[in-house]
Amino acid sequence: MNALPVATVSLILVSLCSAGAGSLQSTSVDQTAGPRTESPVKRRSSAPVTASADLAIKVTASPDPVPAHWPIIYSINVTNLGPDVATSVTVTEPDQSFPGIGFGSFTLAPGESKMILVSHTVTSEPGSAFVFTADVSGDQTDPNLDNNTATVSTAVVPAVPEVSFISIDGKNLVVTGFGFDDGAVIVLNGEDRKTTAGQPIALQSLIGKKAAKRIAPGQTVTVQVRDANGNLSDSKLFTRALEPRGL
Repeated sequence: MNALPVATVSLILVSLCSAGAGSLQSTSVDQTAGPRTESPVKRRSSAPVTASADLAIKVTASPDPVPAHWPIIYSINVTNLGPDVATSVTVTEPDQSFPGIGFGSFTLAPGESKMILVSHTVTSEPGSAFVFTADVSGDQTDPNLDNNTATVSTAVVPAVPEVSFISIDGKNLVVTGFGFDDGAVIVLNGEDRKTTAGQPIALQSLIGKKAAKRIAPGQTVTVQVRDANGNLSDSKLFTRALEPRGL
């Protein structure tokens, strides 16, 4: 038996015009024997995507310059420049100039920042520089390592006493501030008073023994501190509160 030839069928379609006349339009359709073959579907490869976060760190110091033996405060600002969330963000001090520093770890969303404050006492002498360096890192790939380290160098200048607070404790006058060396004395209205060092907490303190007896309630006096080198602090006015009258 001879194989059947491939047939081409012409379909005659009639379209009606608005005038009522018929026009003929032919369309050819190929019909071949046998099943139709579909082209294979292309699949996309699912390669893993690595998260990345550009962490940036900046450090500023205050005061700048800083007097010798004064406390200095470093403001450390860490920012995630994206594009992904940064986890296990850690700030370290690579030079180990300040042993025991630990900032912990934290998470930063894209565009989020975190501020860390660190306080140290300056150990360098006048004429030198006090240097602090901080690094930042996280779990994600960082596309820019140039902004992961920040260093600030602060000039150290001679210390001059500075009076911050004045108070009365019984018969004693308590003066709190910075730059009080071992030989610092309280100067009350231009007169040196017998002075001992108090217990430092956040600031240094001096105690003027029985100096409060020389200040009457309501009286305003001038208080200064002079260190062992003869440097005198700025004058600070202090007014003793009036004592309440008995009923």
